[in-house]
Amino acid sequence: MAAPGRRAPSLMTMVMLVILGVALLSAAWIAVRGAIAAGHLREAQSIAAVIPAEFTSSPETLPDRIDALQTETAAAHELTSDPVWSAGEALPWIGPQLKAVGALASAADTLAQRALPALGDVLTPEALAAFAPRDGALPLDALAPIAAQAPAASAAIDEAQAAIAAADSPALVRPLRELVATADEQVAGVAGAVDALDNAARLLPPMLGATEPRSYLLVFQNNAELRSLGGMPGAFAKLDAEAGRISLAGQYTANQFTVTSPVGSLSDEEKALFDGPERVISAATEVTDFTVAAPLLLDYWRTTQGSELDGVVSVDPVALSYLLRATGPLTLSDGSTLSADNAVARLLNEPYLTLDPVHQNLFFADATATVFGALTAGDYDPQALIAALAQAGSERRLLLHSTHPEEQEMLATTTLAGGLPDDDAFGVYLNDGTGSKMDYYLDVTAAVSGGADTWNLSLQFASSAPADVASYPASVTGASGYGVPAGVTRTVVYIYLPAGSQLRESKSNGFSGFAQLTHKGRTVLAGSVDIAPGAAVTATISVVSPTGSGQAPAIVMTPQVR
Repeated sequence: MAAPGRRAPSLMTMVMLVILGVALLSAAWIAVRGAIAAGHLREAQSIAAVIPAEFTSSPETLPDRIDALQTETAAAHELTSDPVWSAGEALPWIGPQLKAVGALASAADTLAQRALPALGDVLTPEALAAFAPRDGALPLDALAPIAAQAPAASAAIDEAQAAIAAADSPALVRPLRELVATADEQVAGVAGAVDALDNAARLLPPMLGATEPRSYLLVFQNNAELRSLGGMPGAFAKLDAEAGRISLAGQYTANQFTVTSPVGSLSDEEKALFDGPERVISAATEVTDFTVAAPLLLDYWRTTQGSELDGVVSVDPVALSYLLRATGPLTLSDGSTLSADNAVARLLNEPYLTLDPVHQNLFFADATATVFGALTAGDYDPQALIAALAQAGSERRLLLHSTHPEEQEMLATTTLAGGLPDDDAFGVYLNDGTGSKMDYYLDVTAAVSGGADTWNLSLQFASSAPADVASYPASVTGASGYGVPAGVTRTVVYIYLPAGSQLRESKSNGFSGFAQLTHKGRTVLAGSVDIAPGAAVTATISVVSPTGSGQAPAIVMTPQVR
């Protein structure tokens, strides 16, 4: 009985109090679990951030890294998938925040539990050791486990990416929106690593002659004399591959590819942009697109050597220095040592200071044969070799082209294809205009600034050439052969603007001026700059983007000596 003078609470009031209590408890439950889940997600992101690089740099760490990631993601997923949490996702404002956290936890757990473990298994030190050549042939069957595991891993990654995309919402608070963006980038990084492994497992067997013999033109691009794709193609070799066994079938110089009439089928745009790649093989890589330059190189081979090849492999001396990390120092026939530390100087500078052209070619041939011999004999660290190839590929120092359409289609999605930059990126391509090896002393850096719909591409060209470089041999300076004073570096530059963008302004303190041309639907600025020893020149290109997405354009640039 209620006390005299006091009214007993109504049934409705009691119900409301109970509902309020449940709501408060639910809110507290969600808040506590959400805070703990967020901690697990942050830790999972810190672990996931290093995994893509470790696929190639240190795969032996992957099992422990994946175990730790699984622990964090499982805890986050459990905390964000109970009925109370699910009910909270239907609430206004707080609902999208809870849904995003739950989706992130689910995506991370999908990645950790289903995508990564199988790939970690095929990248153990024991599994990698199975890739070492046996009796001079690469065991192509060792790629079968990767080919078997990659599709399931890719499907799990697709599921994770879909969950993250669904989590994104304009209603998210800024910290959570940033968390979603970071997760999207990290999953994309893992997806790239998985795609690379999948492509390797599918491409390598046929390209290395698993079903029929193959032959390739190996091109060495000399970055001391820059071309758009890396450097002057001055040294060449023919590679034969059969059942995983690769042999060096001959070495060649540019003089052996002299033609009397133009080769290839460049477009009118390409003929207007580039000076003579269809007439002189040393200009072939001035073309900014390797999918165009590689068939051109094959035409030189066909015209002068009279046979067909299955593709082109292009590397530069910097990529060779990476491979020497895997082989360790090698002894050349003259008793000297070629190593990761000295290869760039020994291949790109010293021969032009001390050797005549004939002995330069002999030295390059000896270095090529020595490095190739170590690789085909299996005298390398498999993990270091994978890391070296990955770095060379990401820097566009290793390029591949196949005349087999199904293989080229797979290559086209990778940096190995050497195609034009993506539509939303700048392209900066550098070419020697001196007829020299002065680009050994050149450093060109690029950066993008701005925001919203206006972006500024800033370029700096700096020469570290010694003050007395004009007295160096003509093979270094060019000896004024192209109207450039000895010791001065002339660089011809092609700048590809993001697709659809409009040039707003260009400023420079030393360029001859930019001509505005087009190539494959892109606006291209073409100009040149002369740089004296020790000098620096800058240029800024401002463009208005058609999208206004706020995403800074990436930069694709010619790989240089450094």
